[in-house]
Amino acid sequence: LFTNRDTMAEMRIFGLNQRFEDSSISSFWKYTKAKRKLDRKSICISGIADLFSSLFTLFIYWFIIVYTVDGRATVGDLFFIIALFEKVMTDCAQEMRSLSKTKFTSQYIDETVDIFNMEEVHTDNTVQAETAPAINMENVSFSYGDEQNFSIKNIDLTIQPGECVAILGENGSGKSTLVKLICGLLLPDAGDISIDGIKPNACMTGIGAVFQDYYKFAFDFRTNIVLGNLAERENNTAIEDAVERAGAAKLLSELPQGYDTYLGTEFEKTGVDVSEGQWQRIKLAKMLMKKAHLCVLDEPSAGLDAIAEYNLFKNIREVTGGATTILVSHRLGFARLADKIIYMKNGEIAEFGTHQELMALGGEYYSLYERQVKYYDMEEYVHEKA
Repeated sequence: LFTNRDTMAEMRIFGLNQRFEDSSISSFWKYTKAKRKLDRKSICISGIADLFSSLFTLFIYWFIIVYTVDGRATVGDLFFIIALFEKVMTDCAQEMRSLSKTKFTSQYIDETVDIFNMEEVHTDNTVQAETAPAINMENVSFSYGDEQNFSIKNIDLTIQPGECVAILGENGSGKSTLVKLICGLLLPDAGDISIDGIKPNACMTGIGAVFQDYYKFAFDFRTNIVLGNLAERENNTAIEDAVERAGAAKLLSELPQGYDTYLGTEFEKTGVDVSEGQWQRIKLAKMLMKKAHLCVLDEPSAGLDAIAEYNLFKNIREVTGGATTILVSHRLGFARLADKIIYMKNGEIAEFGTHQELMALGGEYYSLYERQVKYYDMEEYVHEKA
């Protein structure tokens, strides 16, 4: 969990580090105590065996030497003695290696404990506003280690409180990088980002997110939802509301043990495997549990069918409760339901405005929309007939 890239973003956004760290430390010490006990037994048994082996070898030495001195042993016997001597030396070397390995393991354990005991660096982790915040980006640039190839270049952007903004663009245009910068999961190489005047970090309590690359936690349905807000784990009303708004109520009704149904069969044989679209609804419900004022949805409907995605986009303000909302999507037809649209190309904002403004501009958004509009009209027609 602490090394998987798919989990780190979720754990930081929803403040799960401490919970899983406590569980990890507890499991670590249980494992360590059991392993130390087993190692002590192993070393003891191995030591006794090696001791008897060495004593037996020495006895053979003594026996052959006596026979050689008395003239009852041959030259071949002497070579045999040499071979036995080498065997004793090999045993001793093996014993030394075992002791060295034990010492190394002990140092590793001490270093691991030191990591867990490191002092945390605390930052301001609250959004000051109690309502939907404004987002400001001034000349922001970012690169993944290659200063000659920026993934985000000279971004200037203002998102007003409560606005729903769709980010569009081809693969590799910088959409996901931009939202990770806004969430504080990445730090810009240049420029400034602020959320109601505060520099974002991934532990800000007012940020909720559903990412394109998410981790399927092998917990029961309820736990997967309340991970969004552990303080509300006993609040059944809040849980039910989040499930309903995320469109996951139908899935819940089909689960054999309801909220107690384990998702996945990796650790629980009686668990249930659910589809990617159903997982995305679960992740959306988890985000809604946080009651965030800034909601970021990075391809939240990639696993949904056209009708389900249309419903999500159409009701997005109701779903997110009026929060400032950022949607990353590849479907231009549904993105027109947003207040503003950002069209990205090569890490830059190529076009920014409402659907009507971008269509009137006649640029790249217009061209791409015109090529794909027949598919969107068909999906809306299907939706209306459903």
